[in-house]
Amino acid sequence: MEDAKFYEQRILALLHATPRELCARLKQRLNQSLIREGYPILNVRDYGCRKFVEFLKKHLGDHVELTWPTSAGDVTVSLKSVVAPGFASNPSPSEQLSNIRTDVWQAFTNPDAKRKRFLNKIDFRIIHFIEGSSDAYAAKWQSSQQDYIEIDVLTGDVQIGWMREFIALLGDGELDLEVVEKLLSSPYSTGVNTGFTKLLGGRADEWRKIRMLKIGEHIASWATQNNINMNDLRPKTKRKLVAPEAGLNSVSPPLLTIREQAIKLLERMSEDEIARVAIPVLLGSVLSHSQL
Repeated sequence: MEDAKFYEQRILALLHATPRELCARLKQRLNQSLIREGYPILNVRDYGCRKFVEFLKKHLGDHVELTWPTSAGDVTVSLKSVVAPGFASNPSPSEQLSNIRTDVWQAFTNPDAKRKRFLNKIDFRIIHFIEGSSDAYAAKWQSSQQDYIEIDVLTGDVQIGWMREFIALLGDGELDLEVVEKLLSSPYSTGVNTGFTKLLGGRADEWRKIRMLKIGEHIASWATQNNINMNDLRPKTKRKLVAPEAGLNSVSPPLLTIREQAIKLLERMSEDEIARVAIPVLLGSVLSHSQL
């Protein structure tokens, strides 16, 4: 089971792209991205919650605002600030290193030593699979290894080392070193980083910025060594729709319903793609509605 912080970061990243979203739609987008990258979907009951909206209130109450409808309808989830943690509205050159896709960021920082991660050099997507497994992602990599570059993962030892370096920069007496040492002597996880950040108190923001910069620099160095353009690792900007110029006599094709569009897309997929991609996504959508 993934640490709750893992899901929190992914939710915030989704809201950074769309700062206002319906609760059901947000959960659907979250689970779709998790399935696509080989992670387990979010089961809120694992974290002591009955519904997704309860998970948001409990774990992200400081970052999101929940608005209940006056009558029938879904809860609206909004960022309290349009700028999400890890992103800047006008980033400096060093801060731009942190403006990296969430799936890329997680691929480099997730401490699971058994999980293999690769970047596809053609479409720049990340795939994950447990080493030695024979799932669809492992088979995909096995059949076209020349199209992939292995991710240079930041190990738990490296990230613990950064924490110790930060402690060395602090003045004597700022931290209870015995408590910190007990925390850092355990195997690294996102929970260790969360606990360490809480222990820092007023110095937590400094640690977050230093850690973010170190991760960004590591990814940029790896990209340079492997001839990968950093722009391919950043979120894609949404294209603005340009309204047609007045006076043009153009005939618009008939609009398809949402259901018709979905059927058209399924017709273009192979049986294997439907079984491996479409069905898990649809199942995630059904489950998300059932838990709201």
